[in-house]
Amino acid sequence: MDKIVKKLAVLFLFLLSLLFNMFSSINIPLVLLIFVFIAQFASLFLYGLNKKFYDVHLYFLVAFSFLIPLYPTDYRSFGYFIFLLFPPILMLLKRDTVKSVYALVFSALPTALYLASFFSFTEFFYLSLLASFDIFASFFIFKERKSTEKVKSQFDNYNAKSNLINVSPFMPNKERVMESETSYGRKIISQIEEAVCAIVEIAAKCIDARSVIFMIYDEENDSLFIESGVSSSPINTKKNIAEKNNILYWVVKNRKEISDNLFIGDPKNLCLYPNEEVIRSIIAVPVLYGNHVSGVLFFDSSEENRFTVKNIETTKLFADEISRIFSFAQYAEQAKTEATYLSLLNDFAHKLSRTLVYSEILQIISDAVSSFFTFSHSFVASVEGAQAKMLFSSDKNFSDSFKVENSFLFLATAESEIFYKTNLQKREIPLPVLYRGENLRRIDFALSLPIFQTGGRTDYFIFASDKKNIDIGPAAQIVLNFISDISKTAVEKSMLYEQTRELSIKDGLTNLHNHRYFQEELTKMMNNSKRTGGRLAVALIDIDFFKKFNDTYGHQTGDLVLKHLSKIMSSSVRQTDLVARYGGEEFVIVLSNITQDSPMALLEQIRRKVETTPLAHESLSEPLSVTISIGYSTFPNDSDSKVDIIKMADQALYDAKKSGRNQVKNYSR
Repeated sequence: MDKIVKKLAVLFLFLLSLLFNMFSSINIPLVLLIFVFIAQFASLFLYGLNKKFYDVHLYFLVAFSFLIPLYPTDYRSFGYFIFLLFPPILMLLKRDTVKSVYALVFSALPTALYLASFFSFTEFFYLSLLASFDIFASFFIFKERKSTEKVKSQFDNYNAKSNLINVSPFMPNKERVMESETSYGRKIISQIEEAVCAIVEIAAKCIDARSVIFMIYDEENDSLFIESGVSSSPINTKKNIAEKNNILYWVVKNRKEISDNLFIGDPKNLCLYPNEEVIRSIIAVPVLYGNHVSGVLFFDSSEENRFTVKNIETTKLFADEISRIFSFAQYAEQAKTEATYLSLLNDFAHKLSRTLVYSEILQIISDAVSSFFTFSHSFVASVEGAQAKMLFSSDKNFSDSFKVENSFLFLATAESEIFYKTNLQKREIPLPVLYRGENLRRIDFALSLPIFQTGGRTDYFIFASDKKNIDIGPAAQIVLNFISDISKTAVEKSMLYEQTRELSIKDGLTNLHNHRYFQEELTKMMNNSKRTGGRLAVALIDIDFFKKFNDTYGHQTGDLVLKHLSKIMSSSVRQTDLVARYGGEEFVIVLSNITQDSPMALLEQIRRKVETTPLAHESLSEPLSVTISIGYSTFPNDSDSKVDIIKMADQALYDAKKSGRNQVKNYSR
């Protein structure tokens, strides 16, 4: 309904613009105006035959026709002439003979009438320039279209032969391989072409025929492409056979040869010759490879009863030879692709063996999977029972934990190997990738790789893509399962490494970093501050009268005090700062990127928080009050030496305790 209203509205505006012209353009003869309007209405009919091409032009004419009466009188006639030139130009661009002649006649007559009514040398000169411009513009446009069609023809030729050598089930990502190794593909195709041409030439010498033509069959696009031929007449080489209602496509569909020494079909349907040729005898034999048709070998003659039974058998032998050429190319491509897979796996395993860092392992897995298809989203989800936890996400705004139900991830949990789903957008009931209500949209393909398993927990690396028609072949599944298995070992080693590393740098009681880690990290932070010109503060913290807690309440209560204090300090600093257990009841805080007064303010805030937050525990009869003393020094103001900075902070801590405890002191010389 909307389209009908749109068309009626445009036609109404166009009629209105014509009436506006008739009553406005009093200096133009009425006969000429009427002829112009009749010609334009006739053009409207032609627009309807190919409306997608002419829609934009029609809108332009409506606006342009409203503007013409507003032109100065001397230039208004030129506007009408240009107005008339648009239809023939567009017709010519479509290269439709009937439409082009029709448009030229309806444009030439008003032009002649115009010249007869208003002839002057000046206007004739301008009109000649306009006509010359149109001629040159049309020439270059045609030339460009011809060049484009030639390139497209070459591409179709290349693509047809590429499809023949890429039927291997081991091809992971055909487009990507062809793009990355174009020179290799062209070399193979060039060799195929030379070999086929040689066989066609030999066949032409062995069998007395006017033409011997080989056509490649592109199964993916269901089209025959004239590849090569030997003939005494011109042949439409390097072109698709668009007409499918002929014997050539019958040979392809039925996979049977056909011979006819009294051929009465229309030669034009074969699309083999640019000129009209008489065909009276034919032989057409399919070139087979397994269950696939690679092409058709065709012989013809203008004479009746030209071919014998022996000729037919000989033709089959030549078709078999061409088939062997394509078979060899397919085997070569398959071997190359399998070698590519082995190389990919070898490279993948080598990269994994060089790192134990979890984030780097995930990146290596992503790079390997991207060799098979392009994905737009990736996630790592840890599933245990009905609950899932997000460990990694390439996108933001996703839940850290969620239930695993009614989703692609839920289906993946039932599989121990890789699992994927295609055509998700075509499902009547939407299937979310992770959980219901997520932010993923327009996802058409999802794949999961199990990368870690322990007890009832399994981690899945999930890849999602909005691209359609992604295909994971049998060989690709095998390789992806190898990637999954290798990844499980790598991730397990990474987690053991992280656990071991955490034990080596963390204090077992407070879960803060230990003294050794503090010393190493302080060196890195000082070097970074030297490069950036930033400032650091090193603060030593001591629990006031800690010995009293141990002596009065026992060492277990002393441990509770240490844990209590570590939680308060960890929650009070930024992620860029460092909190560590220095030793015994002493702690250390390193504040990065400080200003002149920020260390005192932050450390004072921590001190007050400790003071106002008593230690409460079920083992204690009542909450215990805890206070701390803090001393700090700054880098590089107080010193640029790590040893001196720590000594100065220790001196400031001593001053705080000497001055009465429960306070913050800055180092002063």
